[in-house]
Amino acid sequence: MKNILTIKDPYIEPTVDVWEGIIKKAEESKEIFTFILRCLRNKHSVSVSDITSYYGNIIKDKQVATRKANVRIGNITQWMKNIMNLKQGTFYIWNQNNAEWLIGHNSHYNLQRAFNNVGK
Repeated sequence: MKNILTIKDPYIEPTVDVWEGIIKKAEESKEIFTFILRCLRNKHSVSVSDITSYYGNIIKDKQVATRKANVRIGNITQWMKNIMNLKQGTFYIWNQNNAEWLIGHNSHYNLQRAFNNVGK
């Protein structure tokens, strides 16, 4: 049986302070980033379908849609690494079957608290 959950880099659970920094960076950038963080806050995950739908598109080629969505997740990952002064690490687990990025319970709890702290 193939493992559908993938972590390529060390898994990091950002603290409340780190999530607050990421939220602030997202608010300064394109609105899609705040949307992604809200999805993660609301349901522990964000999918390729969510991101594609945000742009008002439908998925015609799953690989192309995944690559485009992955760029946005990569931006958030880079912000996290910069804030935490890390060279490697990721805040999500990739679920290949559902084409979605998941965050763990502790990370989700910290993200909820961060949103509460920044008043969103």
